[in-house]
Amino acid sequence: MNKLKNLREHLLANVPELKQSPECLLTFADKGKVVSNSLSLCFEYQYTANVIITDFTGDADKVMVVVLAWYQQHQQDKCFPANIEFEADILNNKAVDLSIKILLTERVVVAKDTNGQIESITHPPEPMLDIETFAWPADLFINGEANGG
Repeated sequence: MNKLKNLREHLLANVPELKQSPECLLTFADKGKVVSNSLSLCFEYQYTANVIITDFTGDADKVMVVVLAWYQQHQQDKCFPANIEFEADILNNKAVDLSIKILLTERVVVAKDTNGQIESITHPPEPMLDIETFAWPADLFINGEANGG
């Protein structure tokens, strides 16, 4: 669960209240499954990252912005539109428990040597979309011909 670890580190680095009290940040991988669509040993983790922040007294908007920025960079295939769920337990006028749930996937590539022995297990980087220059196609192509636009 490399992404979950990375998200945790990102939150600790970018939310001052969590940097001061890291014990208030809990992370879990829920509803996980391994999906493989080939005869190889390569697969994909699919799970819901459950990020729980306890006794939080900071600005919840800032937490969401940090999570959303991380999500747009690390899970671009799922973030348009972003599908982030949350629950909040209001503890008193100053503190809240937050639970943030995010759908994540992680590819795992297994390479074998010429003898069929496992040579390496790697997590390739996600394909990156340049959000600044991204544009939707002007035309829809069907059988090589532009339709609409």
